[in-house]
Amino acid sequence: MNKNILISVGLSLATFWAFQYYWYKPTPASGEVSLSANQAMPKPGEAIKVPVREDLFKPMKTAALFGPATEGITSEEIVIDTPLRAVSIATNGGGITNLSFKRYLGKDKQALQTISSEAVTKSIPAFSLMFDEAAPLNYEVVQAEQPALNVVTLQAKYNGWLVTKEFTVDSESYKVDVVLRFEPIAQPAAALNPRLFVGAPVVAEFGEDKPTTFMFNEHRNEVEKKTAGAEEGFIWYWQTKKSLIGAQNKYFVHALTADQDQFVQRAYFHRISSNQALQLVLEGPEIKEKASWNLSFYLGPKVYSDLARVDDRLGTVFAGGWLASITKLMLKFLDFVTKYIKNLGLAIIVLAVLLKLPLVPLSIYSRIKMERYQKHAPIITRIRAKFKNDPQTQLQEVTRYHTEHNLSPSTPMIGCLPLFLQLPIMYSLYDILNNSIQLYQAPFFGWIFDLSAKDPFYVIPILMGVSMIWQQMMAPVNDEKQRVAMFFVSIVMTVVFAGLPVGLVLYWFINNVLTIIEDYARRLFFS
Repeated sequence: MNKNILISVGLSLATFWAFQYYWYKPTPASGEVSLSANQAMPKPGEAIKVPVREDLFKPMKTAALFGPATEGITSEEIVIDTPLRAVSIATNGGGITNLSFKRYLGKDKQALQTISSEAVTKSIPAFSLMFDEAAPLNYEVVQAEQPALNVVTLQAKYNGWLVTKEFTVDSESYKVDVVLRFEPIAQPAAALNPRLFVGAPVVAEFGEDKPTTFMFNEHRNEVEKKTAGAEEGFIWYWQTKKSLIGAQNKYFVHALTADQDQFVQRAYFHRISSNQALQLVLEGPEIKEKASWNLSFYLGPKVYSDLARVDDRLGTVFAGGWLASITKLMLKFLDFVTKYIKNLGLAIIVLAVLLKLPLVPLSIYSRIKMERYQKHAPIITRIRAKFKNDPQTQLQEVTRYHTEHNLSPSTPMIGCLPLFLQLPIMYSLYDILNNSIQLYQAPFFGWIFDLSAKDPFYVIPILMGVSMIWQQMMAPVNDEKQRVAMFFVSIVMTVVFAGLPVGLVLYWFINNVLTIIEDYARRLFFS
């Protein structure tokens, strides 16, 4: 390796962290402006930054007002049991109090829950329906004897209205349909201003995993993501059927995916104190007569096939832009391979081998060219030193030397090309390891019991560092200072990778080993 390789490795490392910073930083919304008296109604689906005290249209109501009827009342629990989930719905509140996922187990070997009666959000059940004053949280079960349809229907009377809420839990996907019906039973009945509260996913054993938010901007045709806390003060307006807004944690998503009857007039988020609890508030229209709305939600894991089955746009929770295609292919490949070998660690090794093979000819060609160029490097360095005070003459002499010896000034960059081609793969794999529930607690062998976490004993990172040093020892380097610098870079990268998911470190370690084998083969057959 020469000096240019040192520079490329350093730039690659810097790019890796810069990419992560850019990827997860708050996305500026197209309508991120304060409202004024002369400002027109925002476009549907766009985000608007509103003043806290001077909202042009009406103030955001983030509080969930519970009526006195809920105090001291025994709640009945109705459980909808499907092959994928167990969903508990309570009559006191008319919302989901428990949501567990049978295919995904926690550290205690129990099904992971994103909604729990013991969680911080228990004071506001998911899918609670609120009004400007108090909420009719004491419902009665009207219908819950449809096991094949997984339907539960609840009713409550409030302020001259009969309020009906119907849940349908899909057995074959992670979709939940919610029907809201309002019918006046007294005349005159006061107008209603409904708000539907949808809790963000919270999993106790994930620790300080604060939910983040995302929403679809119809005019930009993309899903905008915001980091934790960046959603404060924003509202999203809709008069469209392409609604998509929700919250995600490390491995799960709760999101509104369809609103065909246009119930949602605007939406915003509310964090409860400083903890993890986050509520999505969906504001409906003013209701003066009989009406009903159908809404669909995705309440499930970050598994690409499951996300896409409900809404293709949800796939961008893994990656957006041009990297989305790479991420999708990698997820499909890992799913396919694990059907046969039942080990995600081995699947990552297979992935590393298959991605390395097409690059072997380019890698061998670039290494041959670089070694040839390296033999001329001392002379080129002396020419540059001789004419360092005369840039024009220096350029002419270096160009002449390149021409006489059939060298290309771009040769050092050709040597860096295989490394740069690997970077998108690394980015996508890193995102998969940090978002895909399939890799949570996925064992490899021995002490590696979770490929999404760091190596507890740092064995794989150390082996990766050793493989990097081995590569350097095999590279012809005329300047001993370059060799020392490359050794230092290997130590730095080992320290950085030690804190990353071991699945990513395993991939890069195998890639290094394959490069070493390739180098021995090149010397044997092409020298």
